Formats: sequence, structure tokens, C-alpha cells
Amino acid sequence: MLTLVLMVSGCCYLAPCHFGTEVIGHVYDGKNVPIENAKVTLYGYVVNTDSRGCFYLNKADALPFELTVEAQGYKTVRSDSQWGKFEVKVNLKSEGSPENGTISWEQKRDEVPDCA
Repeated sequence: MLTLVLMVSGCCYLAPCHFGTEVIGHVYDGKNVPIENAKVTLYGYVVNTDSRGCFYLNKADALPFELTVEAQGYKTVRSDSQWGKFEVKVNLKSEGSPENGTISWEQKRDEVPDCA
């Protein structure tokens, strides 16, 4: 059973075994209004944005290797995950929009601040 878990979820399922991704981000709608309670998933870990659309994750990499952001009334966006420290801006488009949302990654050399 352990072999199956490790095959499906990667070597860091039981304990962080190598560096992954530290990310602070903000989720906005098409008019740059923060989206509260958006669901942000990185390597299978889930957090929700606060009232400012802010989220923070610091996780070792594991399958799936992607960042996913979804919110009620908006199209879900996905991006391949990045390895390192980043600031991320997510722009969601409404379900009726002909456009798709975007995820922009900006690498940080210094410590990534939290959402405080």
C-alpha cells in the first residue's frame, strides 16, 4: 500500500524530502477586485483566499505538479507549478466570459512575505 501511495503522490507525501514551492499570491476578477474564498491548490494542498484575495502556500513538490485556482462563478485556471519562491497574481474571468484567466509567476530571491 505504501508503494502505491508514494507512486501516486510523490516521495514527499509522508514528509517533505526536498525543496518545493513557497508562494504568496492574490486572486482578482477581471476588474482587479479581490476574490475572497477562492480555492487555491498546489501539490494537492488547498487554501482559501482571505478578504483581500490573498493566499500563502509553502509546500514540497508532489503530484500533481500544478497550481489551480477556482472560485464560484469564475472559470478555473491552472498553471504548471514552479520550483522556488514566488509572488503570484491570478486573474479569474467569469464563467460567461470568452476570455480565460491568467496566472503570472514572479520569482523572489528574498523571503516571501505572508499575507499579513
